[in-house]
Amino acid sequence: MTPCSHLLSKLLSLPPKTVGSPAFAPASRAFHVSSLRTAEIKKLNFRPELSVITTDVFPRWDNRASGDRDTYGKIDKTRLRPGYDKCEEQIKNAHPDVRKLCSLEYAINKETKDTYKKDLLAKVQRFTSDDDSIEARIAKITAQVRFGQPHVVNFPVGTRDGRGRCILNETINRRRKYLKRLREWDYNKFCWVLETLKLDFPSNQAVRKTTRKEVAEILSVNQAMEIRRDKLKTYHEALKAKQTEFLARKESELQAVTDEERQIQEELEMLKSQEGQYEEKTVRLAMSS
Repeated sequence: MTPCSHLLSKLLSLPPKTVGSPAFAPASRAFHVSSLRTAEIKKLNFRPELSVITTDVFPRWDNRASGDRDTYGKIDKTRLRPGYDKCEEQIKNAHPDVRKLCSLEYAINKETKDTYKKDLLAKVQRFTSDDDSIEARIAKITAQVRFGQPHVVNFPVGTRDGRGRCILNETINRRRKYLKRLREWDYNKFCWVLETLKLDFPSNQAVRKTTRKEVAEILSVNQAMEIRRDKLKTYHEALKAKQTEFLARKESELQAVTDEERQIQEELEMLKSQEGQYEEKTVRLAMSS
């Protein structure tokens, strides 16, 4: 047996659980700390007792960050395909299978997208052939954004189309530029376009990635505040349980203080009367002498 075949037989004889186990990993990887995704903060392995928190930071191509309140796909499949509008009356009287073949149910993806884009464009057009106004441009770009979002979002994390994501981000930025320009020109029309196309205009925020150390600090502070609230609540309940006894003791002590004040006041009045009598006696003795 050659040395290579002997080594290969040894490797094949290893149990499956030892391959790729942590024992073969370098020691530095056990303490490796990498930055978290901004969309979600996972549970920390070194602090399992702390709860998970999520942030409201999403990628720019996500509809929650891009401002799209509607998505592509909500279209009636019974509508006629592009190009069959002029013969609508003849298709209505045709066989059901023919009507189905002429509908969007059997249309290719490009025809469905064109129909969706025309619907958005018709909502904001100034006139029938308007194709170059700023509202029409925003509508066409919105259709492109909603076409690209499912492609980027629905892909698995490791297989996302990087080039498609960059193109989608550039398209969103271009639409934002047009919206900002329309807001400067005509604010009422800007609000109308947002409402018609179901868009939001989120403000730009300086967002950076969250590290595991910062998450651990936030979770530790939250846990400490929860412990503090629990202790304050327990102390408040203990004081509330002793409130009846305290009020009874307070009333008795206040009554004792009142009685003592009354007694002292009576003694002061008696001493004043005696002092007046002594002064009168002193005056009489001085006059008699």
